[in-house]
Amino acid sequence: MNKVATEYQYFLEKANAFAEEIKLSGIAPTPEQARAGLDAIGQMSLPKVEVRKVSDLSVELPDRKIPVRIYDPQPDQNKPVLVFIHGGGHMAGNIDLYDGITRRLANTTDHIVVSIDYRLAPEFPYPRGLDDCQAVVDHLDILLKDFQADLNNISLVGDSAGGALATTIAYHAQINRFSSLILIYPSLDYTFSTQSYKTLATGYLLETEKIVWYFDQYFNPDDDRKKASPLFFSDLSHMPKTLILAAALDPLVDEGKFFHKKLIAAGVDSEYHEGSNLIHCFLNLELVNPILIDQTYKTISSFFTRSS
Repeated sequence: MNKVATEYQYFLEKANAFAEEIKLSGIAPTPEQARAGLDAIGQMSLPKVEVRKVSDLSVELPDRKIPVRIYDPQPDQNKPVLVFIHGGGHMAGNIDLYDGITRRLANTTDHIVVSIDYRLAPEFPYPRGLDDCQAVVDHLDILLKDFQADLNNISLVGDSAGGALATTIAYHAQINRFSSLILIYPSLDYTFSTQSYKTLATGYLLETEKIVWYFDQYFNPDDDRKKASPLFFSDLSHMPKTLILAAALDPLVDEGKFFHKKLIAAGVDSEYHEGSNLIHCFLNLELVNPILIDQTYKTISSFFTRSS
């Protein structure tokens, strides 16, 4: 059995003790608690790096407005586009919380990054958040009209629940719509069918019981969760080149690994990296292990270089 990296041990001890305290109190989980918990993890980020141009815009639809934040590291140069979809179990997270990550992505990959502030459950259950992300993708030409953006070179990246959203959009897109797909410890199975939900159920920050609760808030009772799960999508042969970054000590690890195998079997160029002693959400825990985070961004940048 893999042991968690030394850098994460103290953090996990504190997180597990707090989780046990909440369980013993008998207090039922709430969306507000989930959001506060992810916000607290966000405090483990290093100071934000500067990006030359950062713009807060929105996609205006008849029934709603979808906020986005756009990062352009080199405004005077034409460059590809990276659409970022944040994680948080479909219930937490926002563009402010992920601002540090999206800034690093823009500078490291030399892409224009479009970060989406999609609607969250339980106030807006499935498929509202997915609809918002799709709407932003469909309006990129309008959003980026004042940017030097190569709209023939668009990639998607998502972490955790954002990985499910990004994969779903890529799967349902026209062939060759996207240049590449980057999945960071992705959530791809809403049915909990893989073994790692059992073997890594507790003790590693993200716990199976909490994931079940997240998805119960996200889906309506009659929704077909298997049909919505990217792990069970049938024909993956049209998917773009894919990079999957997984953590071995994460209940979601098996679905990322199995999805990679399905992509390879379908003839898709897929690259898989698994950190043997890492936990879920490690990209947000930048302060805990900054060297690892630097390596992660370099891996993503190298993937883009290889894919170009």
